[in-house]
Amino acid sequence: MFVDELADFSRLHTREGNLEIRTRDCRQAKEDAHRARGEAGSALVYKLPSSIEGFRVFAFFPKDVTDLKFAVSTEGQSFREVPAEKTLYYQGAGDYGYWKPVLFHAKDFATEEVSFLKITLTGETQIGRAEITRTLDQP
Repeated sequence: MFVDELADFSRLHTREGNLEIRTRDCRQAKEDAHRARGEAGSALVYKLPSSIEGFRVFAFFPKDVTDLKFAVSTEGQSFREVPAEKTLYYQGAGDYGYWKPVLFHAKDFATEEVSFLKITLTGETQIGRAEITRTLDQP
């Protein structure tokens, strides 16, 4: 499994739009110390050395919850969208003004070997962690 805690952008292949690493407001993000913050149209692109089998993306929404768009590619140029399930874990703002935590996840979506995953934001979002399951490299 490939894991990115988003302490910086070093694990990304590329990024699009206006993204920044946020380290403040940790209390509202359930003590997540660093997150990638962006707005609609911003995107994170990962490239893995073997085929992607699934993913889990942990996000926080300071305002309205919006869907993230996920797409995969074999060569990193033309992407095809893949559906993801969404689980909302919000139980109210509480005393600390908690943001709305959401888990997006998918697996077994590839019809071919894909090594690129693109995550596109559709509203103000802070992504705290990305987990990408991949096939093991063959000797």
